[in-house]
Amino acid sequence: MKLVEIIHDVAGILQPSTELQHPLAFQEWLEKVRKIAGQFEFELRTELTRLGGEMPDSRPEPAANLESGLKLTLECYQQALSCALTAHTRAMLTRQFGEIRRASEKFAALSRAA
Repeated sequence: MKLVEIIHDVAGILQPSTELQHPLAFQEWLEKVRKIAGQFEFELRTELTRLGGEMPDSRPEPAANLESGLKLTLECYQQALSCALTAHTRAMLTRQFGEIRRASEKFAALSRAA
């Protein structure tokens, strides 16, 4: 499932950098979204296993930065939600999509404030 790999890549981008000093609000946002991404990756892998799916051999192109990673993640969720899904999977993806969308909006607000 492409979405699992995208979430994994975004979680990697969210790792705090000791080289850069960010405002406290951004550091708090980064930590919160990193935890969310880790949880969502676990949930997606668990659901994929429950449905009998397998991880694809090919990996999507990794995102270059956090902004493009969040945008790609939102696009992947929209694609996934346009597919035929079980009610449980659709509810999970809808919940996750909403969280990622709110995180993306907060990132945009923090970026504007910087």
